[in-house]
Amino acid sequence: MKKITFLIFIFFISFNLFSQEKRPFEKFVYPPLSEIKIPEITKITLPNGLKVMVIEDHKLPLVKGRMMFKAGSVFDPPEKVGLSNIFYEVWRLGGTKTKTGDEIDEFLESRSAYIESSGDQEYGILNFNCLKENFKEVFPIFVELLLSPAFREDKLELSKSQAKSVISRRNDEPQSIVFREFSRIMYGKDNPYARIEEYDTIDAITQKDLFEFHKKYIFPENAIFAIWGDISIKEVQELLKKYFKDWKKTGKKSPEYPKISEKISPGNYFSNKEDINQGYIVMGHLGIRMDNPDYFALLIANRIFGHGFSSRLFKSVRTDKGLTYGIYGGVYADYSRKGEATIFTFTKSETVFDAIKAIIDEVDLIKKDGVTEEELERERKGYLNEFVFNFDTTDKIIRRLLTYEFYGYPEDFIQRTKTNIERLKKSDIDRVVRTYWKPEDFIVYIVGNKKELEEELKLLGNVKDWDIKIPKPRGEEIPQATEETLSKGFEVLKRGYEYAGGEKLEKIKGVKAEGKITLSTPQGDFQMDFTSLYALPGMLRLEMSTPMGDIIQVFNGEKAFLKMGDNVQELPSTEMKRDIQRSYFFLLKQYKEKKLDFQYLKEEKGVDILVVKGAGEDFEVGIDKEGKVSFIRYTGQTQMGFGKVEEAFSYFKEVDGLKGPFRTHVYLDGKLVSTTEIYDAKFLEDVDLSNFEVK
Repeated sequence: MKKITFLIFIFFISFNLFSQEKRPFEKFVYPPLSEIKIPEITKITLPNGLKVMVIEDHKLPLVKGRMMFKAGSVFDPPEKVGLSNIFYEVWRLGGTKTKTGDEIDEFLESRSAYIESSGDQEYGILNFNCLKENFKEVFPIFVELLLSPAFREDKLELSKSQAKSVISRRNDEPQSIVFREFSRIMYGKDNPYARIEEYDTIDAITQKDLFEFHKKYIFPENAIFAIWGDISIKEVQELLKKYFKDWKKTGKKSPEYPKISEKISPGNYFSNKEDINQGYIVMGHLGIRMDNPDYFALLIANRIFGHGFSSRLFKSVRTDKGLTYGIYGGVYADYSRKGEATIFTFTKSETVFDAIKAIIDEVDLIKKDGVTEEELERERKGYLNEFVFNFDTTDKIIRRLLTYEFYGYPEDFIQRTKTNIERLKKSDIDRVVRTYWKPEDFIVYIVGNKKELEEELKLLGNVKDWDIKIPKPRGEEIPQATEETLSKGFEVLKRGYEYAGGEKLEKIKGVKAEGKITLSTPQGDFQMDFTSLYALPGMLRLEMSTPMGDIIQVFNGEKAFLKMGDNVQELPSTEMKRDIQRSYFFLLKQYKEKKLDFQYLKEEKGVDILVVKGAGEDFEVGIDKEGKVSFIRYTGQTQMGFGKVEEAFSYFKEVDGLKGPFRTHVYLDGKLVSTTEIYDAKFLEDVDLSNFEVK
């Protein structure tokens, strides 16, 4: 899991929300909110050093437990980044020495219980939840997972495959890119708080590494355990004595968190993403720690400046200037290190410079003029009204108190927060915005389409390119392209172009096909009839008949949708766009259109292999001496998982003077996962684009 340092992004759509006239609901008078009541907590330290927090709560017949460890991704070895994430996933899924993960699943599901493990940058968690009547059955399994995990190989390989799938898609969404890479620019790519998983670091992880991680970090002095619910202190003490008697004290100290550099490199940075028509922007610098006395004032300053409908940023950049649909920002804090002071927005490519200037103007303005008493009172009231709902259940309270204890914060930090917010003065807010916003130190990072942003980047001046390309796995690196290899690549592509029909390809605007897809699964083959309509260069409609009903999948060139019955849902579009760019006729038509580069790589068993560049991620296409496209290879996702994919083409037929494959076998890591057979195909010189509307 990645750290969460920002508010959930909100799309704002209405100007009317800013009317100065009181709306009906604003005229209501509400009674004062109830005081936050912290239940009585019993703290126990076991002889082995484990700290335990217990809360009795007999309102419901439930018992819950949560154990935190100082053992997150910041402790991953540099050559095995991703180890802790794999560890926490396989810890639970891999089961114990006596029970598989699947057997534990079945046992827990029959009792409406769960045991889960998860990890973050600085910590890991093992928790459980069960009915009181099942507690004495569930807790021993929790302890067995804690002390005797198995980390079974099949679950490890599954987890690694899923991790590599995430890597392959990490540049799909620009908002995800811009936050991830901003942190890497600020902290440095090699800092443990900014490192990211790569194919090689995931491939390097072994079962032995998981056992060693467990031995190194899962020990009693490095953990805090909270247990609460329908259970007495006496029962807890007896359980701890019984089940933790063999979890011995190690004498080891908890690891120290890595340091972050206070020295950052201000400036303008840019990453190219050709498939978007907007600029995504994060700008800022380091923030503060939560134990900074100014933390409380900044909570309110952030609301005034950059959170919500009434914030300065939203009113100015969104409402007055119309430069974005959404924007937010603030000086944020973390428990153990300084957080990030950031502002995020997105805007049309041609208004990127104006948006950045407008944001900096707002920073300068609030530093110069400060805030108003009205803003302070509005946001103080809003914060306190929301604050109480962070602690309206025992679950929320114990999780917060456990986190405070874990990081060494005072137990009454909840009450201190409320008290300090109530005492804030206008001068406090003015002082912190002047102290902690430093536009002269801003890192400005933009993700966008370079072709559309060329003039905007010139206006910014001195913009550094920031590489976000995903490195290939070791041994699959592609040599640098040269004029010679690119020229030879197009000569090979010409052979495929002429075999398929040459100039006749230029007349077709689409392809309609009917056929059958056979999925090869461990449970046996699964067949679906399909009809597809492909409009060049980049629209697809696929209708499939399945035992679950008819499914329609549509990609209109920008967005992808799935329709089943009356239910329509939007799908991630990037993968469908890649599928089209890897399709037979799209590739061959590039001989004339030249939107992609084809680099000659090598000959393999009489087939010339080309590397296709410019379609997001590079992939390989093989063309034999006759001109048939033999295969397409890439690293990606199939119906049966993630890995090295090969689409092998065969059974070429000629229709209306055009040749193409009527059978495609898809292999995942060498194993057959699907076969597509086409019964009938028609080449179209005109396509009704209304077919790509979702109705």
